[in-house]
Amino acid sequence: MMQHQRNKKNEKPIADIFTALSKGIQAIRKEDLYRFSDLSDENLTSLKTIWPQVNEETRESLFEGLYLLSHDDMLVDFSMMGDFGLNDIDPAVRSYALGLMVECRRSSFLKKVIDIARNDPDTDVRQSAIEILGQFVINIEMEDIPEKEGKKILTALEALNQDPDERIRLRVMESLAYMDHPLVSDLMRSALVSTKEENVIAGLRAVQHSLNKKWAGKIIDFIDHPNPNVQVEAIKAAGLIQSQKTVKPILRLLTNFDELENDVLDAAILAISQIGGNQVREVIEELEEVFANETDMMDLFDEARDNLDLCEFSQKNFNKPEFQPFLESEESVEDAEDDDGSDEEDYLVLIRQRIEDLPQRLDDEEDENSTSNIHLHDENDHDLDWAHFRIIEDLSKESNLIDEEDGWVDDESDEESQLF
Repeated sequence: MMQHQRNKKNEKPIADIFTALSKGIQAIRKEDLYRFSDLSDENLTSLKTIWPQVNEETRESLFEGLYLLSHDDMLVDFSMMGDFGLNDIDPAVRSYALGLMVECRRSSFLKKVIDIARNDPDTDVRQSAIEILGQFVINIEMEDIPEKEGKKILTALEALNQDPDERIRLRVMESLAYMDHPLVSDLMRSALVSTKEENVIAGLRAVQHSLNKKWAGKIIDFIDHPNPNVQVEAIKAAGLIQSQKTVKPILRLLTNFDELENDVLDAAILAISQIGGNQVREVIEELEEVFANETDMMDLFDEARDNLDLCEFSQKNFNKPEFQPFLESEESVEDAEDDDGSDEEDYLVLIRQRIEDLPQRLDDEEDENSTSNIHLHDENDHDLDWAHFRIIEDLSKESNLIDEEDGWVDDESDEESQLF
């Protein structure tokens, strides 16, 4: 998540933006979305007045844009819009509104989320609410919320585990996986052996949430799954649980890097950098050189190098007494012993050979209009889709990140909205 500079000289008055909403989303610029941050009560009242005149497509696109921007810029606060959207008649707006409120820790918001998870008429919205409850489960584990609120969350999730809709039960499993809940292991095991791919994907996401190395053996078989969606979740799980058992399968996958789906390739590079191990740094350096001209992958490789640095720091300090409380566990010791450092194949050699066999790119000097014979990565792949909006502003200048942490807020004692 980034903090972007913006040109406030070009900001429209909020009243003009509200008026433009009735003309459709194409009348709104990306820059205009910032004006919905920290919305005052007065402006919210004005928005409510014109809201019935805004068509469904514009409502959905507006909340989608706010949701995307909230992930792109850490300084915006759309909680007022989120609270407003929770009661909208459009289920898509309600889902995005939940996303805008994900960091809210008011007890009244928890009550609302539980109600939505139980009673919303739209299953997708209910699933979104259960995912929010999963974030609260993390707070339970960290002891960041009162015990009585934690009991409300667990009671709600345990009851929802009996829901007749399988999709609801799968989201409950993913949320409970953040903690060592008695229900979780059996639910995850069942999901991972299911013949339904959506169940397997949910099981792999639960593995990611659990951060438990005991699932390494279960996820290895999915790293080569024919469905890229399953592959990606398995690879992400491998990276997050950081089991050395998964290193070789991912390296083996990367020996065919030029044939992988973009999402699979990206996930594999990040996962292997999170785990570390023999040949990993050299492999990543070789791949970075291959993709040196593809600017959309530079951030990926920057993150991969940072992950490797952290891995190497952990490995160097593993046996130091002062670090053992942070780095050592029974699982990590067993995992380290399981990896003897030997490779059946030299993956670095295989990748280098693959690189040599790639069709050669034509030099610009030879033909300025030519294109490469092989398209390794789709440069038009973007996480954020701003196609609905009329003008895409240049908001790429970054400044320092600011981390803010506030605690749980009981509405009875504090009327101000608080965020983590």
